[in-house]
Amino acid sequence: MSDNANDGGYIETSEGEIITLYARKWYQNLYNFNYRDNIYYVEKDGQQVYNNLDTWKASAFTYMCIAGGSALLLLVMYLDQAKNISITNWFEKRRLNKRKAKLN
Repeated sequence: MSDNANDGGYIETSEGEIITLYARKWYQNLYNFNYRDNIYYVEKDGQQVYNNLDTWKASAFTYMCIAGGSALLLLVMYLDQAKNISITNWFEKRRLNKRKAKLN
């Protein structure tokens, strides 16, 4: 396991105990890009000994926020440059439309 020995990285076992390890698959790298973190859940005789899913969820949320913010920024840049749709133009068109409506 990727944690330190003091934080669940070492599990004492004795002969006859049933240890169940849950390891991630290759496609689960999207949850967590840390390549050392392959074991995410360990059971010892049916009792949870190690659970790393909270860390995975937190890092997945962080990556989602970073990717979403980057996508939004790139979309705004694309609309401004390629389609000539910018926030400034939008406000200016809105203001002109209000003036035309007042004149009519």
